[in-house]
Formats: sequence, C-alpha cells, structure tokens
Amino acid sequence: MLDKIKSRVKVLGGKGDESAVSVMGFLQSLVFDKIKLIDLEETPFTEFFVDEFYDKFLEMDTIPNYEDMETSTRVEISPKKFAPFTEGSDDYEEWGSELDMKEAIETYFGSGDLEFLKLAYSYGYPDCFFVKLNDESDDPMVYGTDHEEYFVEIDEVCTVSKLFDCILTNDEYISEMKKLKKELKEDKENESNS
Repeated sequence: MLDKIKSRVKVLGGKGDESAVSVMGFLQSLVFDKIKLIDLEETPFTEFFVDEFYDKFLEMDTIPNYEDMETSTRVEISPKKFAPFTEGSDDYEEWGSELDMKEAIETYFGSGDLEFLKLAYSYGYPDCFFVKLNDESDDPMVYGTDHEEYFVEIDEVCTVSKLFDCILTNDEYISEMKKLKKELKEDKENESNS
C-alpha cells in the first residue's frame, strides 16, 4: 500500500520522503505546493459551487482553470503533529485544559497515546483530516473534524489511500467538469420539455 500511496502523491504533484518505510513516516514528510480539489463520495466537489456558477458554466465554451475554482472542497495537504494532551507540547499549552475535547477523543480512541497527524485542511466539512499518529497499519483510517466542534465531533472519513484517490488531478478535474456540463445540459433540456 505504501508504494501505491507514494505513486498517487507523485501523480498529484506532492513530494515525500521516498526512503520512508512506513505510511506514517511518508505522510509526515509530505509537501504539496498547491491547494487541491477533493471529490469525496459524501461531498462531491461539483455539488458545492455557488448556485450562480452552474448557469454561467453552462454557457462557457471552456472549463475554468483548476486553480481558479472557488469551491468549499478545496483541500490543503500540510501535515502537522497535534498532541493536545502530551505535556510539554505546544498543543498542550493551547488545548490541554479542553476537557470536552479530551473526553470526546478518549471516548472515540480510548485512553493512552492521544497524538495525531493533522494531514489536511479543507474549506468544507470536515475541515480537518487527521490520522492517529501511532497507527502503523498499511492504510491508516482518516478521521474528520470541523472547527465548529474541533476534535469533539469526530467521524471516520476513509483510508489514507482512498483520501489521495479522491484528490483530483487536473485531468480528473476536467473529466468531472465535462460530466457536470453534460448533466446540466440534460437537466435544462428536461426542464424545457416538461
């Protein structure tokens, strides 16, 4: 699975430590220089444009540039350790007294090692994707939380490999936008025929 994840990250334009021997080691080394679009099954990116966009898009001769898309499903991959209950950590100073957070995390993950890798930030829901730092499985589970209930409300999102598969390359983006245009045209024709 590590090779698959490394390969997908490279296709997406990211860089990581190629000598890493674990998924977690590789994830901690990731660097992406551009914000990406993510197309999760629960929140397909084409459903999150502002309403006015669909009418304008239908009239466009071209597909808008990937980097110019204004949608809440933009994601920034920027791994950062998050250790809110590890005494001495910067996060402990800020979050260590948050009892609601600690109770929610312990309820979800049990007590013990409560350190995480915040893997990515999104402009939608969830707006924070993270993995448990001590998860050394071949394909760790990615969890989501939101700034409204930061690390108090936690959901399983998908595995790491699936998360990277849901991040769109430019070609995948173009393909999705062509499908969207086709659907919008069909909807418009159906409306005019009713």
